[in-house]
Amino acid sequence: MSLSACNNSGNGKQDLETDTGIGVNVPTGWELGEGSDYSPLNKAEENLIAQHKTYDQALIKGNVSEVKRFFYRESITYFKKYYPLYSDEEILDEFLSEVSADHNEKLSKLEEAGIYVSLYVGDILRKVVYNEDYLYVFGVHGRMEGYKNDSLVYLHTISPSLTLGVSHNKGKNWTFMAMTDETPSVLIMNYPQNIVDDVMGY
Repeated sequence: MSLSACNNSGNGKQDLETDTGIGVNVPTGWELGEGSDYSPLNKAEENLIAQHKTYDQALIKGNVSEVKRFFYRESITYFKKYYPLYSDEEILDEFLSEVSADHNEKLSKLEEAGIYVSLYVGDILRKVVYNEDYLYVFGVHGRMEGYKNDSLVYLHTISPSLTLGVSHNKGKNWTFMAMTDETPSVLIMNYPQNIVDDVMGY
């Protein structure tokens, strides 16, 4: 994610760059406005949103030990096929360090330009319950803020990145993983096919 910036006239703030003279140069996939945060309906959803915020902040700030607390560890069994000589902890360190470093580099460049990025949950799309487990699919949006002619301007992503939250204790504690083509193969190791299908929205 990126957005150019230029200096504002002498006040030390950064302007969101305009190339038209009439509005903010909005990157592809983004639109003006703050976007709408999802309002949780119960304690389980409150926990999911709060813990995912902690997870995201740790990820983009490079706090790998904190990220590990919220990472869906059951996926390590699946990813061992890519790293057969690595221990579980080495796989986590390799994967999370790489992802976190990429996020941190992009965030630092934007903050140097006076543009600040945050993430928010826009909606919970699917809720699947299996015994004590909750498997929730939710959409995560990016939000950027910066100044345009001394006015604070917000942008947010149009389409969400889908994330899976898994709780083994009815929504008290959550772990997370991005929804990818490999998600069904990860889930099928621990859940029956009908649950995997429901999570994937088949």
